Amino acid sequence: MPTTGFAGLSWVLKSVMITSLALNLLVVGALATAWYRHGGKHFHHGGGVERSLMHYARRELPREKWRELKKAWRKERESLRPLFEDVRAARKNVGTVLQAETYDRSRVEAALDQVRQKRIMVRQSVLPKFLDQIETLTEEERRAFGQFIQEDRRGKWRRHRRWRHRD
Repeated sequence: MPTTGFAGLSWVLKSVMITSLALNLLVVGALATAWYRHGGKHFHHGGGVERSLMHYARRELPREKWRELKKAWRKERESLRPLFEDVRAARKNVGTVLQAETYDRSRVEAALDQVRQKRIMVRQSVLPKFLDQIETLTEEERRAFGQFIQEDRRGKWRRHRRWRHRD
């Protein structure tokens, strides 16, 4: 009579299943670590000081002021959408160039340069809108925002946590 369950499997099948489980746990752990280190549910790259304004406003300003800034930024974001799409298209072009049959370094460099130029255009378009937002802050709020940027709380916490065991 055949046995059922894990005990009835051959040693080869058992080791394959255990290896598979270990690899799955490794992948899940790596993904969870990357998610945690890069800000949890706010997984994003870039943004710099402009994005810091919105983080500051959300945490530190009165609810009404936060809503005003959020509403103004959403309106401005619509005008920037074509620029964001240009950056996305330039990145796609890099992928297309990299997938070509033969590697052409000059084409890859040109495609990457195009991405860089498109990102600079976005930054140059965002800066005046960012400064317009800063103008709506009171003197006290503006000074507190400057202090918020200088403190860089999130970066300090991460560095401390990452390097504390290397004393």
